[in-house]
Amino acid sequence: VNGETEIAGHGLRGNAGVRYADTEVIINNYYSIGNGQFAPREIEGGYDNWLPSMSLAFDITPDLVLRASVGKTITRAALSNIASGTLVPNIFNRDITVGNPNLEPQVSTQFDGGLEWYFAEGGLLSGGIFKKKLEGTATAVIDQVTLGSTGLPDSAFNALALGYPDGDIPDDFLLDRTTFINQGTIDLSGIELAYQQTFNFLPAPFDGLGTILSYTKIDTEGNPLVTTEGRVISVGVVPETSYSLTGYYEKGPFAVRASYNYRGESGNFGNTTNTGNDQLPQQSELGYLDASISYRLSDALEFRLDALNITNENTFLFYEDPDYGFAINGLTKG
Repeated sequence: VNGETEIAGHGLRGNAGVRYADTEVIINNYYSIGNGQFAPREIEGGYDNWLPSMSLAFDITPDLVLRASVGKTITRAALSNIASGTLVPNIFNRDITVGNPNLEPQVSTQFDGGLEWYFAEGGLLSGGIFKKKLEGTATAVIDQVTLGSTGLPDSAFNALALGYPDGDIPDDFLLDRTTFINQGTIDLSGIELAYQQTFNFLPAPFDGLGTILSYTKIDTEGNPLVTTEGRVISVGVVPETSYSLTGYYEKGPFAVRASYNYRGESGNFGNTTNTGNDQLPQQSELGYLDASISYRLSDALEFRLDALNITNENTFLFYEDPDYGFAINGLTKG
């Protein structure tokens, strides 16, 4: 539903709606029945969601607009968290992982407000605040099950490493099983600032120059890691700080653009279960430069060349001990 009216001579526009999503889950894979044998498995499930939303825009002046919105969205869980069978990540320890076919999507309720100032032709300065509540996030949990209940054969593990040099692991041997459930609640709040301007007031040919700047700062509450000393730490699911700087030139059929993008380090979303070593997976900060150049041959045909990560920056996954604040194990670059 769309509508508009006036309040004391100032325009007010808005829309409201609701989306209904009905999801059917059908899993076809295999599970272990022992002795290295597997059998086909089919599991069916599903869920449905009502997702309302509403947005408003109020013209304080013709060039100054106040905006607000509220709504719900869903993010479906990773397929590996839903459908994966029983996996043994490391044959030298007692850990296994298994998917949860009843895992439902994460539901986000979000509120946004912003003020936009169109100060010139092609010019915009804006600021906004937002708050998002993520409910039912996929959270890793660990319980104990017997080897016999999993159907896994002794050969799935290194029996000697588990204390059974004869190779015969008893059926009542306890394994640590990791799976995922809809348990987490995460609150995100932050600010967004943006500036954009085309310098069309400059003399030709420089009137095709322009710039776009943006900055975002986010605070995370939830997604906790509990240290062995009992301290509860909220792990950021997205970088606390990110920004981008873009310069461009567009004149006639020719255009060139360069952008520098930066994001701070962040935690590994959904993977904050402490296995006793206080290791917190982190993704390193990253700043990289992209560029593009294009030439429009006609209204229907354009030649374009994109260059990504020109300075060949690397991002790393590493583990950090939050009680000491230093990286203790570097992994890989991407």
